Amino acid sequence: MTTRQFKMNPFTINVNSFAHLLIAAMFTVIMLDMGGQMGIRNIVVPVCVVMLVIVRRIVIPRQFILLFALFMVYPTFLLLTGVTKGADLAVARSQYQSTVLAFSLIIILSNVSYSFFAQALYSSIALTAFVAILFAVLLSLDIDLFARLIGSLHEDGVGYFGLRGFGESLLPNIYFKSTLFYVPAALFFLCNGRYILYLICVVGLVVAVSKAGMFFVSIGTIFYVFKNRKFSSVLMAGAMLCILYVLVFQSPLIELFSEIQEGNSTTVDVRRGHLTSILQLFSDQPYGFLFGYGLGTEFYSEGAGTYVTNIELDHLNTIRKYGLIWSSAFFGMIFFTAICAIKTPLKEIRILGVCLIVAFVVAGTNPVLISPAFFLIFIATMSANNQYKSKVTIINKSINSKVTHG
Repeated sequence: MTTRQFKMNPFTINVNSFAHLLIAAMFTVIMLDMGGQMGIRNIVVPVCVVMLVIVRRIVIPRQFILLFALFMVYPTFLLLTGVTKGADLAVARSQYQSTVLAFSLIIILSNVSYSFFAQALYSSIALTAFVAILFAVLLSLDIDLFARLIGSLHEDGVGYFGLRGFGESLLPNIYFKSTLFYVPAALFFLCNGRYILYLICVVGLVVAVSKAGMFFVSIGTIFYVFKNRKFSSVLMAGAMLCILYVLVFQSPLIELFSEIQEGNSTTVDVRRGHLTSILQLFSDQPYGFLFGYGLGTEFYSEGAGTYVTNIELDHLNTIRKYGLIWSSAFFGMIFFTAICAIKTPLKEIRILGVCLIVAFVVAGTNPVLISPAFFLIFIATMSANNQYKSKVTIINKSINSKVTHG
């Protein structure tokens, strides 16, 4: 069987190569412009999706009915619920689009080789981290034109970009909305022995000044050191930890962790206020706690001192928006997918399972759990499981056939 090709004089384009190029471009744009504020995501992703539908064979995944109900049917009900409660239509539509996009990507990407899928996905995250590092270097050079560009991106809500004060020092702070996903990406590259890409993701967390990200990547690296028995791997991971220590604890960044230790951290206080308010909301309105308060809806948070739609406790906020029943099904599906991956005999799939759990944990520290980046990590792991099961099924049928006709 020959590979399908587009014949375009004077060139011939391999369909698989073209599809892989589209996928890599789509992943990169999603990571750089996750919220769509640059306007790039809203153009590139639909174009890539349409092109992939044209050039690739669509395969319906095993979990189609469950996924359709979770990501299409119930969110539609919650969108209508939010609108009837006077929710901000733009916010409600944005939250609804996240699950619709997730379902579309599952259908389109489920038969993409999980090995390529994972490499393209995590490489796009590493590329975003590299861009963050490059931005930090350029910002530190005090180039006026670049400073204005960074200021424009910050004002548009692409992320947090600018100079941040640490005592008497000012350091670049480059935080894309996909920043927390540098953590599972770093561990993915660490487990696969790709230490340069691991280091890029770690340094990306440092220039983003992500306390949660630096904490979780340190814990993951320490766990890897104790779990791994290869001396060379342990030596490299230990060296990376030392580099992280130098970057953080021998710079003004140490003041961030000193604030937490002394109980003076603003972010900790804000999260504490969020937690108190959302638990009170659940207690006062148990129906919404079970079935969801609706997309785009707000609640009063003591942490922010005003009405908010998103908070830095996204597991609880997901329950608030979607309800305990939907969230339990969604969280359960994530952990089931991760556990199935971890139980496979293939190391590369086990790594994907671990990275999915890590992504789930870190995404809850910022409002990025219901986001394209997290869904892609979920889809990569689910696709790996499905492809592995299909391969095992084919092998078993072949063995049974030989035994029957033996």
